[in-house]
Amino acid sequence: MDALYYMGQAYPNPPCWHLVSHVLAREAGYMPDDFTPTAADVTKISRAFRAALHNATTWATQIDEPEDYCMVLMGRTQKLGLHHAGVYYKGSVLHALPGSTLNQSLLSVKDEYKVIEYWKVKNDC
Repeated sequence: MDALYYMGQAYPNPPCWHLVSHVLAREAGYMPDDFTPTAADVTKISRAFRAALHNATTWATQIDEPEDYCMVLMGRTQKLGLHHAGVYYKGSVLHALPGSTLNQSLLSVKDEYKVIEYWKVKNDC
């Protein structure tokens, strides 16, 4: 995966989910359902992630350890829940924030986000 390619793209709100969708479509040939929260509110984004992924057992499964091209869901605290997403690749997490796309080491991401889950697109999708 060429992280610089994705870092040069502009993603609409919510940029993190649009980046994840772009990477999965381009690299894995899979386009997940559209995720567009009604507001850029952390609580609403967290609820939407739960609905989109935790109920998406037909196309994704939670895994214990990251694998290349898995989705990384992140939250700053347990109370806030999962409200940010990226893609894991070779020890780093590619993720988009408003105005920038970062390719950050997983260790650095874990320092910033205390709640992390890994989700893999099922092979038969």
